[in-house]
Amino acid sequence: MKATSLKKSFLVYILSNLLSTGLPFALLPFLTDHLSKSDYGVLSNFTGLLSLAMPLIGINFVSAYTRQYFKKDVDIKDYVGTGLSLQLLLAVFIGSLFLIFQDFIVLKTGVDPQYVYMAAIYCFIFSVSEIVLTNWRIEDRVWFFGLFRIGRTFVEVTLTLYFVVNLNLDYHGRVLAILSAVLITFIPVLVILFRKGYLKFSWNKNYLRHIIRYGVPLIPHAFAGAILVYSDKLIITSRIGLDANGVYSVAFQVGLIIALIQNSFNLAWVPWFYKQLTSIDSGKKNKIVKITYLYYIGLLIATILLIVLTPYIFMILGKEFNGGIELVGWVAVGFLFNGMYKMKVNYLFFIEKTSIIAAITIFTAGINIGLNYALVDIYGVEGAAIATSITFLIQLILGWIISNRYYPMPWFNRN
Repeated sequence: MKATSLKKSFLVYILSNLLSTGLPFALLPFLTDHLSKSDYGVLSNFTGLLSLAMPLIGINFVSAYTRQYFKKDVDIKDYVGTGLSLQLLLAVFIGSLFLIFQDFIVLKTGVDPQYVYMAAIYCFIFSVSEIVLTNWRIEDRVWFFGLFRIGRTFVEVTLTLYFVVNLNLDYHGRVLAILSAVLITFIPVLVILFRKGYLKFSWNKNYLRHIIRYGVPLIPHAFAGAILVYSDKLIITSRIGLDANGVYSVAFQVGLIIALIQNSFNLAWVPWFYKQLTSIDSGKKNKIVKITYLYYIGLLIATILLIVLTPYIFMILGKEFNGGIELVGWVAVGFLFNGMYKMKVNYLFFIEKTSIIAAITIFTAGINIGLNYALVDIYGVEGAAIATSITFLIQLILGWIISNRYYPMPWFNRN
């Protein structure tokens, strides 16, 4: 992938992400009008449940797949087949655990019991779908990637409007729309996997060992990452209440605009970045450093713009959510730090130091929980937003120091 292709990919990814994430964001005025703060709090807890279950079922297979794709001695069809078999087994196991602990989960989150066991099904289908999306990214077929993401979001938004606005199903309508959209768009995924010869269930022991060795250390990484994003909402729910969590969740979603931008760039960056590192020289190192710094500046500018525009965004969200205006800045700055961190941790992904990545995330997740408990008691809901920003800053500092130790780059001494 050339530099011009990197720019094109970034533009397509950010366009598709803007539409796929922007459409649900456009739903906010409708959701805040039809859902109570308590409903929005439960909805946020449900998405948090999905995020906690996803790494356990997906076992970060797409990350391992991305790395193995570039190795000539790997039978990629057999590798994917082994990954599918493992994910199905994990989905059955996690689904069983959800049923066993259903009452506890319902008590802590307020989520309806019928959606608890459906979470495992959702995560399996979503994880399998990501194989197709990842394949398109690797092959630089960015338009296929973008159209699929936008199409799935369009189905989700359309069903949400029908269930919530027309049928008045409150948060149930939104949850049903999320589940239905992934199920409907799974049909073309199955067709594509079958045509590529990926849709088979195999059990290659060597590939299974690699998937486990690469992916298992990333389970606590992804799990702790979900804790970083959702522990604050659970703590707010337990310490203050669902109404406060609803206000915080709306503010958090506005701050996620920065996450949208940095995720879009990372989607385009990783395949190009990996290819550069496979035949690295001093010239390529300097080029990577230059692009990284320019990206940091661009992300900082985007963060400042979002903070300035926040009061105008909340003018369309309803007065009962105005308490979230002062929270967006903290959340946005947190995701600024998170986006900078991702550029550093990609080096550790490339050299397969996944256990180190997991250690960083687990450590910072522990700090995040402690900060949330301490700051929420002192500052209320704003304390959770402050905790998010501080935690991601600590994560960035650790990522910078550790990645530079294992993969030095000319950050301050370019030739």
